[in-house]
Amino acid sequence: MSTKRALTDLAYEIIAEKNKAISFGTLWKDVLKMNGTNEGDISQFYTDLTLDGRFVSLKGNTWDLKEKHKFADSFVDIEVLSVEDDEEDEREDSEEEEEILETEEE
Repeated sequence: MSTKRALTDLAYEIIAEKNKAISFGTLWKDVLKMNGTNEGDISQFYTDLTLDGRFVSLKGNTWDLKEKHKFADSFVDIEVLSVEDDEEDEREDSEEEEEILETEEE
């Protein structure tokens, strides 16, 4: 078993034992303690949590077990996000065009 997998397994055990959502910082410290080390790749651990289907990221960078939440609580509609981003890009493009026109008129 790889170290990455072992850390997510430890995270699962910690969250299941506490039976509540845990901040990422606290979870990281608890995983390191349980693993018997003081160092590790925090970015890889975060990525592994994100990709592991057993976990869900909640508001305030807290993590919990997905099995304890309804789909609607953890689902993010990416279509809405991309539409908002497109609208923001269009506003920025429009503002840049106005600035160019103002500069050309002077």
